[in-house]
Amino acid sequence: MEDSTEPPQSDQGETFSTKVKAITGLIIAVGTVITAAALFYNPSPSPDTPPTTHIEAAATTTVPSTTPTSAATDTSSGMTQATKVATATEPPSTTLTTVTSSTTTTTEPPLNVFVEADPAIFIENPMQGFSYVFTGTLGQVGAPPSDDCRTWHNWAMNIGGADSGGSLTGPMFQLSMTTTTDHTILIDGFTVEVTRRDPPVHGLAVFCPVGGAALLPRLIQLDLDVDPPVVTYLAPTSDHYEARDFSFSIAPGEIEIFEVSAVTTDCDCDWTGTVHYVDIASGERGTIEITNDGEPFRTSASRNASSYLWTGDWTPWSQS
Repeated sequence: MEDSTEPPQSDQGETFSTKVKAITGLIIAVGTVITAAALFYNPSPSPDTPPTTHIEAAATTTVPSTTPTSAATDTSSGMTQATKVATATEPPSTTLTTVTSSTTTTTEPPLNVFVEADPAIFIENPMQGFSYVFTGTLGQVGAPPSDDCRTWHNWAMNIGGADSGGSLTGPMFQLSMTTTTDHTILIDGFTVEVTRRDPPVHGLAVFCPVGGAALLPRLIQLDLDVDPPVVTYLAPTSDHYEARDFSFSIAPGEIEIFEVSAVTTDCDCDWTGTVHYVDIASGERGTIEITNDGEPFRTSASRNASSYLWTGDWTPWSQS
């Protein structure tokens, strides 16, 4: 009778299977380590974090809003900084304000205005009368530079004097206007702003005597005792002035010249003037401020001052 019991399997098969399983486990372990290392050195970006390039673009253009700056060109990309801000994640509002303020431009006015305050330059008559008011004494004022009244202005201003606002004084300054364009400019107004108003000066009022007849210039007369001051344009005729509307057209190559005089009986005033014009070609309006070399003009009444007339020496004088 045959024995049905199967013989035992070979030890070689068991050894091979064990090696395969060991190698497979080792491969899986190595793969796990590699994956973990990759995750550690390259984490996934957060969906809330903007790309690094956007953050850098916004940072290069963000400056305090109080410091205007122009949009600079990025040589690496050919874009301006302003363009990069627009494409970046929403930048602070100060960036946009800064770029906008840097684009503001100014244009030259179509009118050139020149002020000449020295009568020695624009007054032809050497005997034109002038008067000035001082707070000092005769000893402090001293003698005028000459008998030519036109030379008194610089002398009086240098020792603290003010133009007298009386009717016996000459014009304060000459105003010349020309166009800077190739078309006509309309001058249609002159206004005055009083920037300081005090009682008339207590001190001295000195007068240079009025001489012979002189040519009558075109005159702008300012009444500082009215608020706001009244401006009157006085056009010369053969022997007197006539009040007329202040309106003039200046064509290229032309010049308009006026003399300006301010009168007051009630104040020691600082003031500035303003010329109003219209550019006829564009219809645009504009203004130009009139000052005494950047400072206000000064005019004082003389009613609180002792009056003296120059006749080679200071002589007490009554204006009545």
